[in-house]
Amino acid sequence: MTAYIVQISTDGANYGGGSLPYEFSATTVPGGASPQYTFTNLNANTTYYFRVETVGNANVSAWTTLGSTSTLPNPRPPSPPFLPP
Repeated sequence: MTAYIVQISTDGANYGGGSLPYEFSATTVPGGASPQYTFTNLNANTTYYFRVETVGNANVSAWTTLGSTSTLPNPRPPSPPFLPP
């Protein structure tokens, strides 16, 4: 079994810590299924940076940067209906 520790950051330098930035762990299961995780409660219009390390058989990898992605801005409120003069 392999454990994955994934951390996200909003500045690409400060990771982990249990709150924003987030940190979570996932493990593979027998049969080789890949772990998946959905991040929730992210801030709108924000860039997030990801990195991962693996732990298995008493070995710990170096942190590997996975890249970054940005969340969408908050949606604009609907316009009032057009009322002809």
